[in-house]
Order: sequence, then structure tokens, then C-alpha cells
Amino acid sequence: MLVHEAMLIAGIDNLARRTSNAGRLKVHLLASHTPAADAAKIASEAHVRTLVLNHLVPADDPSFNEDDWMAEVVGNWDGPTIIGKDGLSIPL
Repeated sequence: MLVHEAMLIAGIDNLARRTSNAGRLKVHLLASHTPAADAAKIASEAHVRTLVLNHLVPADDPSFNEDDWMAEVVGNWDGPTIIGKDGLSIPL
């Protein structure tokens, strides 16, 4: 299982617009977080059985839902994917 932080590139501009330091935030996010599609590639290359996306960016934008996150991994990963939420428990 790979638990990996993930970012939706499509959500960055919306997130940045909601802050007073939009430019700096966008630069930080793009430099410091992994696009969900790249996390999917890493999972595929690591030959894990399950991908768990967590520390989601943006986490609180109602414009995006679980389907958006799943769409980002398609083509780079074909295994089971779990979208992390607060309080998530995964039995091992």
C-alpha cells in the first residue's frame, strides 16, 4: 500500500484565489506537492496493491469530489484507490 499526499492541478487556481497571498501559495503548492496523476505513476512503478491519496490539495473545495480525484489516477494506475478523509481507518 502506498499512502501518498496528492494535489489536483485543476483546483490550485480556485484555492489561490481564496487567499490574500495567491501568487506565493500557488508557487508553494506546485513546488511542494505531488499531482495526483504523479502519485498514481509512483504507485504503479512501485508495484503496490493499493493507492491511498491523502493530505489532499485542495481539500475543501466543493467544486471537486471523489470522482475528480479518481479521474486523475486513471491511465497511470489501475489498482484499487482510496481517497483519504479525516478519520479514515484502513484495516491491514
